[in-house]
Order: sequence, then structure tokens, then C-alpha cells
Amino acid sequence: MFRDYTKLRIVEFFKDNNFTLYPTISYAPITFLICSQHSSDCFFNADVNKKSCPEHFNCKLEKATQRFIIEYDKLTAKQLTKVPELVNPIIGNTALYLNNQNLTKLPNSTLYGYYNLSELHLANNNLTELHVAQLPPNLTYLDISNNSLRSLDKSVLDFLSNRPGLRLKLAGNPWICDCNNDAFVSFVSHHLNNTIEDRRSVKCNLGLIAQLTKADICGLPNNYIYIIGVGSIISIAVMINVYLCYKKSIMMFLYERNLLVNWITQLEPEANKNKKFDAFLAFSHRNLDMVEEYVEKLENGPLEFKLCFYQRNWMVGASISQCILESIDESKRIIILLTKEFTKSPWSRFELRTAIQATSGDSHKRLIVILYPEVEIDSLDSELRTFLKYHTYLQRDDPHFWRKLAYAMPHKQRRQTMVTTV
Repeated sequence: MFRDYTKLRIVEFFKDNNFTLYPTISYAPITFLICSQHSSDCFFNADVNKKSCPEHFNCKLEKATQRFIIEYDKLTAKQLTKVPELVNPIIGNTALYLNNQNLTKLPNSTLYGYYNLSELHLANNNLTELHVAQLPPNLTYLDISNNSLRSLDKSVLDFLSNRPGLRLKLAGNPWICDCNNDAFVSFVSHHLNNTIEDRRSVKCNLGLIAQLTKADICGLPNNYIYIIGVGSIISIAVMINVYLCYKKSIMMFLYERNLLVNWITQLEPEANKNKKFDAFLAFSHRNLDMVEEYVEKLENGPLEFKLCFYQRNWMVGASISQCILESIDESKRIIILLTKEFTKSPWSRFELRTAIQATSGDSHKRLIVILYPEVEIDSLDSELRTFLKYHTYLQRDDPHFWRKLAYAMPHKQRRQTMVTTV
């Protein structure tokens, strides 16, 4: 017979149908179980500290699985609102069943009998928060489905992640998916179904959590927004630079195609609207052969400019100086063909000086000087050199000469798309 009762920790009493009493060993820290050879369960009587099963609870040991079950008897009592002190058996994996109660929070793991729990079955309660101090350290199963939880903090997630073999049930809570709760979303998304048993049913305000990404709940990360912002600023700066460098080319391109005409069109001053000619063509009589191409390109082109030049528009016998002044006054533009012959002609130079004086007070650029290749600026007199130094001019050998000249002329609606001519 075993006599050293102080070394006993578990005592099982087997009874037959007539057994109604069991002995008490008052001086030993022993867990008492009452078992039957015809039953798969042993019913609990007292733990090592002589604590018996809480009121309205059933405590039993499943012999086959060695699971110690602590379960609230919902058929004989009202809903539980607070977890009472439990028992502390030293056998089996202890599971606490508190499903379908009215619990709003859990006790700390320091509550008697709570620390050694292995399973927490807490479905269909009203839990609104969960802290790591409320989780037993040896937890292997946690069911918190169908509660009122909105998020889990990082310490709880770290605890759950570091419990190998832990099984969870999380569905049925009003989880919130936002950037403050992205750790929880990542936790659900990256754990396998054998860890979170109802993973494919866990939903939040944005839908099934397993299908969400961080971008879905947070939008673009701050560094992406920063990159996009900086990239946009750089792109705008580059576009402005390109526009400033190639402004005239861009304007000409749009003007030639009748695009954004209201935006690019240079409005003529009121004083120019009633002028008879679009341009007065000033040139040396020795360059008369050049006039034909200007008539062809400008007068017979899509914009149908109207030119004034002395062979066609001056009256025979009229004063040359008076004709020059009248032609300048009646024209919206003055085109000077600055050739080598022009620089040597007294009347041509008079035309240039008169045109400069007539347009010096204009805010609109009326004077268009066309510099021919044979003319060397350094060989010109100081007056011409000074004028060319401070004023823009067109070079006749420029491959885009006709485009630039057309754009410098008064702007008007096209009858057809301009054909680019070199």
C-alpha cells in the first residue's frame, strides 16, 4: 500500500453505481477526481489548494484527450458578466468554455486558475478590447469570434505570432481596416488557414481582410507621395524650362495648325485695326527680284497677307520720302530686307531710320528686320549695329525662316492649314 500521501498530486476514485461518498485527505496538495470505469470523463472535486469547481460551472477531465474542461452551465444560470476565480488542476490541458455570455472584458492572467489555461473559448460575447496581460502564457487555442473587437494592439499580435501551433478564430467582429490598424491586417493576411481557422471569413469595413493589401487601407505610402510630389515639381519645372526655351517654336507649331488660337494669338493694337496693309516691304531697288518670293509666300499663302511695296503701290511722281512715311503709317508691319545693297542705298537707309523712329514708341513689334547672309554686322555703321544688338531680327538662311516670318506677321484665321516651307 502507498503510504507517503504527501507526494501524491492526483487521486482518482473509482466508484460503482452505489458509491456516493469519497474520502478526504486534508493534509496533502492533491487534485481529486471522481471517475467511473463506464464513463469517458472524470468529474472534478477539488484542486491542490482544495478549491472546488466554481458555482454554476462544470469541471471534468476527458480521459482520452487529457483535456481538463471548465465550462459554464448556461442552462442553470443567467449569462456571465465577469470571469470568477477558477480551479488549478495539475493534469491535462485546461480549456475554459465561456461562449454565449455577456463578457465585456477579460481578467488579468493573475486571476486564480486563469494563468494555466491552454484554451479560451469566448465566442459570442461583447468583448471590446484585448490586452496581452489577459492572455495566459501557455495558450494554444483562442476563439474570440463574434465579439465587439475593432483592433488588436501590437503586443497582442506579437504574442499570438510567437505562439507556435496556436489556433485562432477571429470572424464576426467589427474590425477596422485603416492605416493605424495595418499590423492587424497584415497579421490576418499572412497567416495560414490552419492558424486562423476562419481566416477566409474575417471581414472589416473594407471587406475580406485576407484579400486586402497595405495600399488598399493606407493608400500610397508617404514616401511614394513624396516621390510623386517631387517628380511632379521637377516635371513642371522641366516643362516650364522647355516652354521658355522653345516658346516661339511651340507657338508657331500651334499657330500653323489652328490650335489654341485664342491663347497664342497676339492681339493687334486698336490703332492697327484700320491700317490698309499687313506689311510694308522695304528693300533696295537692286533687290527687286527678291520681292516675287515674298508675294508668293505671304500674299498667295494660306493667310493671304496684303503687302505694300513701291513698284506696285506708290504713285508715279510722288515724293519718295512722303511715300515712305505714308506706307509705314498705313501698314501693320514694316519688313526690312537688310541686304548688302540695302546698306549702301541712301533711300533704303532713310526707310530704315524712318521705320525705327515710327515704331520706337510702339509696344507691339511692328518692325521686322530680315538679315541676309552676305551682310556682316561688324561692317555696318554704328547706328545699325546698335539697333541689331538690342532688337531681334530674322536670318534669311534660317531653315525655319518662313514659319517665323508668318508668325511675326499680324495674326489672322487661316483658310487652310499652313504648309511649312523652308
